[in-house]
Amino acid sequence: MAAQVSSVRFPGRADQVRRARNFVGSALGLEHAGREDAILLVSETVTNAVAHTGSGEPGGFVTVTVSRTDSWARVVVADAGAQTVPCFCRVGVESTAGRGSELLDACASRWGITRDPHGTRVWFDVGVAPEDAAHRRESATGVLSPAY
Repeated sequence: MAAQVSSVRFPGRADQVRRARNFVGSALGLEHAGREDAILLVSETVTNAVAHTGSGEPGGFVTVTVSRTDSWARVVVADAGAQTVPCFCRVGVESTAGRGSELLDACASRWGITRDPHGTRVWFDVGVAPEDAAHRRESATGVLSPAY
């Protein structure tokens, strides 16, 4: 099954984070297995884009793209970039900020960052990716055993 792709460009303001969450929830639909994780993670990544990049400056924007199948989704949050490299550091238990990478590690099956002269893209996968599903089906039938 080919992935369905939806994309929306949001003004780079804190009040747009809710709209980004609603967009992702709507794009995935109520029954998608990765829906709740994707909504949580897009909230975190769009908030960070607005707070820490040029997207949060007047006239800035953040683009959210959702590619999905029935069991898998990839969400990409593209921003205007920053002068510094994103820091994904571990923070203390008392910290009230800096939990983005921990949330991505906990909720996404995969995630990453790409940077170029146009900005930064944080992407994450939720659910079961098509290639993982095929591997699991083959493994379950004994055709292919997982390498340990």
